[in-house]
Amino acid sequence: MDKNRPLYELDNDIFDETDSLYSLPDEDLQPVVEDTGADTGDAEDDMPYAYGQAPDDSEESPEGEDQPKSGSAVSRNPLSLLFRVMFSPSTGWKTMKRSKLSPERIGSGCFYPLCALAAASEFSAYLYEANQSVTTLVVRAMVTFISLFFTYFTLPVIGRPFLNRKVNEALQTDFGKGALMLLLSTLAIFRVLLNVLPALEPVIVFLPLWTIYLTFRLTPMLKIPKDKTAMSTAMECILLIGLPVLWAKLLELILPAV
Repeated sequence: MDKNRPLYELDNDIFDETDSLYSLPDEDLQPVVEDTGADTGDAEDDMPYAYGQAPDDSEESPEGEDQPKSGSAVSRNPLSLLFRVMFSPSTGWKTMKRSKLSPERIGSGCFYPLCALAAASEFSAYLYEANQSVTTLVVRAMVTFISLFFTYFTLPVIGRPFLNRKVNEALQTDFGKGALMLLLSTLAIFRVLLNVLPALEPVIVFLPLWTIYLTFRLTPMLKIPKDKTAMSTAMECILLIGLPVLWAKLLELILPAV
């Protein structure tokens, strides 16, 4: 065979019809599938995940069943939701709206316990004030609890003539009621700090400004017309901060203190 000639010009008589350029001995040939029994299984079961096979625990859930979302545990916990609103109001209010918590859940898990804690903190006066009677402290605790409790129920009624129609409608929904509870819960926390740390009173008295800021961040979610946003926010803040003080003063006049 001429080494200078290309392969495609070689004469056909050089190779037999059964010959090939490469070959293997017969004893090295193995069948593709040795076991042809019934229990062969599906060949795709042995394929790696790179070929598109997903692990068993990643199967889709049944139809109509929602997958758990990240942060859902926080959004379903009213107390954790309160702190999220306080420290990140822009996302906290949206998280609360998506969580669709009922007012009863927020009340029992956050608002009522914090009101009770604020009332109980009045007894810390034993540590800072001399000659405090039990009756006086009990009255102060009742005033603290009732003033916050009454504000939640009376603000939608007293504020109806002064608030925008969108705000009045929102206060009748679960989201509006829950948001009002969270805002009043911040006032309860500030009351606890004021009673427990009276030495920091010059600083703590300004903490309700934080509640005003949270109210300001809540207002855009109520879809109030832009030309009425400033007035509506101002009235919300006045009622939210002023009504607890008003109820406290009235109760101090009504309830006897020794």
